[in-house]
Amino acid sequence: MTASLLIKQIKALPPREQAKVRRYVYGQHAPNPTTRKTVRDANAGRNLVRCKDTDELFAKLGV
Repeated sequence: MTASLLIKQIKALPPREQAKVRRYVYGQHAPNPTTRKTVRDANAGRNLVRCKDTDELFAKLGV
């Protein structure tokens, strides 16, 4: 099923049922505290690992 078809099906639901779907989706995909802190730090430019190219990145990752 494509995303656009799924969205059309959700929009066809009554408003109360749409709200249930939204609560379920957002509840399942809410970032945990560690992820929220990491995103805040990255947006602020803190604790970033800088690499000159992909080879250096993969070496630092151990890949």
